[in-house]
Amino acid sequence: MCGISAIFGKNSSEFNNINKLVNEQVHRGPDNSEITKINSNLIFGHNRLKIVDLSNRANQPFSYKNISLIFNGMIYNYIEIKKEISKNFYNFKTECDTEVILASYIKWGEACFQKFTGMFSIVLWDGRTKKLYCVRDRLGIKPCYYAYVGNE
Repeated sequence: MCGISAIFGKNSSEFNNINKLVNEQVHRGPDNSEITKINSNLIFGHNRLKIVDLSNRANQPFSYKNISLIFNGMIYNYIEIKKEISKNFYNFKTECDTEVILASYIKWGEACFQKFTGMFSIVLWDGRTKKLYCVRDRLGIKPCYYAYVGNE
């Protein structure tokens, strides 16, 4: 039960609010809190509750080249998906489902989200295409709330 937060927009003064968002969700993930500026328009906040991979290597946000993500939930079929991704394609450094999401996106693009079975909320930034994805499981078990503030 992690807590995820993101602020996206050109008004970087809004980035000051990320501390408040992360602090208000500390009860959702007391094992680690991170705030990472992804680029000049995007900042991620994450509160982690360690469940699958207990190592600090699995702390979020997860990034690889120009792709970054934060995630809350559980991908039930992550082991099967991990096996489907060739070791020659991606070298896994953790045992967590978050890294499987990242590797899946690298391999299949946005089609990867259809492969996931579970309960999840994912925010993923693809710096190559300049797209921000906000994805939740089909049943909405892990909801993904968002708001527009002005044009942001």
